[in-house]
Order: sequence, then structure tokens, then C-alpha cells
Amino acid sequence: MFLKAKYSPIGIDAGSDSLKMLQLETVGDDLRLAAAATYPMPPEAKTDPSLRLACLGDGVRQLLATGDFKGRSAVTCLPGSDVEVFHVRIAPVPEAKLANAIRWEIQRQVQFDAGDAVMRYIKVGDVFQGGEQRWEVIVTISPRATVEGHLNVMQRAKLDIAGVQIGGFALIECFRRLMRRREDSQTCHFFVDIGASYTHAIIAHGTDAVFAKKIPIGGDDFSAAYAQSSGMVASEAKLSRAQLTASVDESSGEPGTQVCEAATAVADAISSEVDRLAKELAMCVRYYGSVFQGRTINRLIFLGGESTHRQTCQRIAKELGIAAQIGDPFTRVLRNSDGIDMCIDRRSPQPAWAVAMGCALVNMNGGS
Repeated sequence: MFLKAKYSPIGIDAGSDSLKMLQLETVGDDLRLAAAATYPMPPEAKTDPSLRLACLGDGVRQLLATGDFKGRSAVTCLPGSDVEVFHVRIAPVPEAKLANAIRWEIQRQVQFDAGDAVMRYIKVGDVFQGGEQRWEVIVTISPRATVEGHLNVMQRAKLDIAGVQIGGFALIECFRRLMRRREDSQTCHFFVDIGASYTHAIIAHGTDAVFAKKIPIGGDDFSAAYAQSSGMVASEAKLSRAQLTASVDESSGEPGTQVCEAATAVADAISSEVDRLAKELAMCVRYYGSVFQGRTINRLIFLGGESTHRQTCQRIAKELGIAAQIGDPFTRVLRNSDGIDMCIDRRSPQPAWAVAMGCALVNMNGGS
């Protein structure tokens, strides 16, 4: 059951391409979209942390001023560039000493002081390495100054931050309300969130994460490959890919010959980058299999802005050999009769909104 608060916190997805903010309201036992808005982030902000924070602050203030958001409570998600994700295997230690043991292990893999960093961890289970028992642990860690900088931006925008999420784990919150049956706990889902700069890979048993990885491959790599093949600049290639996807989606029945030829040309140009991502995801599957021997991944769920490119998802799913679908975070959220809610076209899946939705749902799911 959802909490009785009429409005959810504002879910904030500070992506590298755009800022997304979303809020839900309860209608009896149902959910309805209360507010949603986006703000474009300049390309140069991807490589300039100070500019990214400044643009993030500007975007949050603008969307709060122009959107129909209620209240100032918000749950924000740290950008992928701000967080490192690791799997470590730790010899069993008393619970009180586990965090320090993890920090010591992680220090060898990061360039900042792990002792003064914001860290979260999930103890996944027992494994055996060299004949000895180890604990398999998922670790997310970020420099404290980076986290504080992000939160300061939100606080200067007069937001009351009720929680901080990590991108991949926000995806699970997005679908937690849909997995409440007993048999759901036995189902294994592979969430693949393909964004502009990174792909977040999360494998979950029901709604419990058991594997996580941040892969530095995303839409920017696909657009760069298409730009090199076509002679366009990267920004033009990115826009061309988006327009082509829209043309395919808007076609009634089979797309025309010209659209099909253009789609084939794009698919051929980016195939090496898509295959590179597929190989990384295949390694994730193999690692999962080594920890959970005998378990099978039941479903591959594509999320993130790049998941609107169906050919890319189909190619990856074929390489992995796993039944797949494009996830829609708005499943079982009430919609307007014409299918258009604010800036969101609900007539087709909207995988790019999964992180913002997950953040909005954290407290409504009973999370923290």
C-alpha cells in the first residue's frame, strides 16, 4: 500500500544530457502524474563539473518556477559521473567492522580518499574463492565533496532533500510497486539503463539488487560512431538518430523504404559500439552466473533514453539470448484520455523517465 501523502517527493534525475523532474499524486489506491518537466544540459557540461553544477542549479530553479510541482520535498539521484560502482569479496568479519574492511579494499581501486567518501553497500551473499568463504558485496562510493556539492545546489534551489539515490538502484524503485506477488521474489530481471554517457546494469532477484555495474558506453559513443561514418558533427548525428527513431515510431504499419534504408545505415555505423556494449553486458551475465550458479535471468528490461532506439535493444538482446522488453515506468499510472501528460507522450513506453520515477516513488514505496 502507498503512504497516505497525496503528493510524492519530486523525483530528480540529473542526467548528462538533460535534467528531468517528476512528481506523482495518489488517487485512491492509484497513481497519477502530477507534474513533469525537462531542462537541456549543455554538451560542454559533461566535461566541466563546475559548469554542470551551475547548469543543474539553473535548471532546477527554472523547472520549479514554471512547472506545477507541489511542495519542496525531493529525492535526487547522483549523476553517473559522480559515483563508482564495484563488486568486492570480503572475508567474513564482524558486522561492525565490515564498512572499514570494504573501504580498505576499495581504496586500491579509487583515486580519492575512500575513508572520507560517501559509501553504501549491499551484502549479496556467500561465495567461495580459493576454497575459502567470502562475502560478495556491491559497493557504491563517491567523494564526499562531490556529494556535498550536488546537495548544496539542491538546497540553494530551496529544495528539502528527503533522499539521495544512485541511478541503477532508482530503477528498482521504479518497478518495486509492480513486483508485490510472492512469485516475483523468485524472478530475475536484468535492468539495462542506456544513457548518454553511461550504461547502468542491474540484476535483481525480485526487487533485491544482486549485481551492479557502471559501463562507460552510451548514446554519445553511438552518435560519435555515426558521425564518423556519415561525415556529420556529433551533435548533428545525435539529432539525426533521434529524428529517425521518431519517424519509425510515427509510421503507421511498416516504415517507408527511405526510412528503412536510413535506419539500416545508422545500425551499420554504430554496430561496433553496440557490440562492444553487448560484450560488456555478456560479462555481467557470466559474473552473475558464477555467483548464483543454477539461477537464470528471466527478463531483460531496457531503460534510459537510448532504449527508444529499438534496433539497438534488439541487437543486444539477440547477442545475450535473453527475452527482452522496453520498460515503461508509467505502467499502472493513470493517464489522460489522449495519452499526453505534460511533456510526456504516454502512447508509447517512456524508458528515459525511469530514474526520475524511481526517485519519486522511494518514500511512497516505503523506502528511505
